[in-house]
Amino acid sequence: MSLGFRETFSKLWKMLPDKHEMIVAMILLCINSVIGIITPYLLKIAIDVHIASRNWNGLLTISLIYALLIVVQWISSSISSYLISKVGQEFGCFLRKRAFQHIARMRYHYFEEFRTGDLISRVINDTATVRDVFLEQLTALVGSILSISGSLVLMLKLSIRLTLAFMTTVPLMIIVTYKLVPRFMRAFKNVREKISDVTVRVQEAVAGAQEIQAFGREKDMIHEFQRVTRDELKAKITVARMFMLYMSLMQFIGGLSISILLAYGGYLVIGGWLTIGTLAAFMSYGTSFITPLRTIIRFYNSFQEAIVALDRVYEVLHVPIEEDRPDSVEVDKLRGEIIFEHVTFRYPNGIVALKDINLHVKPGEKIAIVGPSGAGKSTLVSLICKFYEPTEGRILVDGIDIRKIKLRSLRKNVGLVLQETYLFSGTVRDNIKMANPNATDEDVERVCKELGIHDYIMALPNGYDTEVGEGGIRLSAGQRQLIAIARAMLKDPPIIILDEALSNVDPGMENFIVRTIKRLLKGRTAIIIAHRFTSAMLADRIIVLDNGRIVEEGTHEELMRRKGMYYRLYMMQAGEVKAVATEK
Repeated sequence: MSLGFRETFSKLWKMLPDKHEMIVAMILLCINSVIGIITPYLLKIAIDVHIASRNWNGLLTISLIYALLIVVQWISSSISSYLISKVGQEFGCFLRKRAFQHIARMRYHYFEEFRTGDLISRVINDTATVRDVFLEQLTALVGSILSISGSLVLMLKLSIRLTLAFMTTVPLMIIVTYKLVPRFMRAFKNVREKISDVTVRVQEAVAGAQEIQAFGREKDMIHEFQRVTRDELKAKITVARMFMLYMSLMQFIGGLSISILLAYGGYLVIGGWLTIGTLAAFMSYGTSFITPLRTIIRFYNSFQEAIVALDRVYEVLHVPIEEDRPDSVEVDKLRGEIIFEHVTFRYPNGIVALKDINLHVKPGEKIAIVGPSGAGKSTLVSLICKFYEPTEGRILVDGIDIRKIKLRSLRKNVGLVLQETYLFSGTVRDNIKMANPNATDEDVERVCKELGIHDYIMALPNGYDTEVGEGGIRLSAGQRQLIAIARAMLKDPPIIILDEALSNVDPGMENFIVRTIKRLLKGRTAIIIAHRFTSAMLADRIIVLDNGRIVEEGTHEELMRRKGMYYRLYMMQAGEVKAVATEK
């Protein structure tokens, strides 16, 4: 999805947070460039008119005008630099915020297509590259184009022959640029990918620190990080080498242009066809032409890098986000009735996870869903939360098609306790309040007392103000689950979903959490994904899934008497527990 210059500039201009300041900066840059065009001509007048005629008063007047213009140029340059820097930083923050907001609203399954570190790199590194190139260098480009245009016009006015001689090296610059730019494009893309790889490795090393240390893989991770860092360094050195070659060629060609100007201009002066003042002005215009031309060429190369970075940002911004349908409705407090009507679901890769599911959950009823790994249990509850939508069939909540209920409206009626509870950096209180930011401290404590975990939390080092660490790393799995349960309770939803909430909890903590869950489920509709059959015992009815289909349904006693899949799964788990106990 590579963008052209005009399309890119148009998109970025629309996103600028303060266009007025940018316009002022551009005007000041134009003033700066115009002064740069005028001053060499003043030099010609000073030499040819006033110095040649020994007119001191005229020379003093020209000198004062020259000094005044330099002061104005300094002021305009200072103000424009400040405004460009200010707008650039604001734009960088805006672009980063927009990318982050989009990621926060991306459809759930798209997170499986991006690596976490890659997303981080796009939000931080790529947005910074876009900011630097398209604001700081783009504004310099505007001044450079004006300087070149003005210098060329005055050079032609002063001497067409000398101008044509000076311009003989320009085609050489264009040829070198044309040949090297495609290589720059590939090299810049490689650099962005290598930077992303480094970010991914850092993210994985931090997130998986416990596993890395537990398996003694520190050296392997260090070697892997050194490898990707070395690859990044090689990619950057390749770009630096290419850039050095390119700029040295441009410098050589520019120096050659000035040499031609000096030699041919001197010849014209000696022959009487050109004045010394005109040659002096020409030399200044030649420098004013070459330096901005280098800026334009440098921008063109940086532009290739920015295009790569912007493409990576736009890849994220073009990922579909969760949006309500135009006919979506708000719902207040749901009763909790859930109906699956011939629901089939396929993942984007074509894998069928659920096949023709028909299920009726009454308000206040507790349903447990069991089955082997890959049976479709978690997919089923993901459909209830609208993380995915059915491929076929429909899901009704209180008689309303779930696709017609506004997302926020639906999710405020659903409490979710996952197998892997993620806690955010902050205190226990902060993490519980995540479900309801408007809740008071008294509300938090009241909910915890109702669940019977208040004393447990108060036993932590700082009670409710205990820092949990990133991801809840300072707490045990059981402690994290208790906070997740309290979080769901504070939300006070009519529907609760427990997705294998006990699978990572040690047996010593399990009974306590089960009692807590019973209090949470009281008076609510519940869907319980059960890995341990302790969770299944909390349900009024048990659904058995296999290969995406409902194969059995009933109470624990009924299913045990049938001696079908549920019976086999139960006996298998009981046998594993017995085997472990015997080994001890």
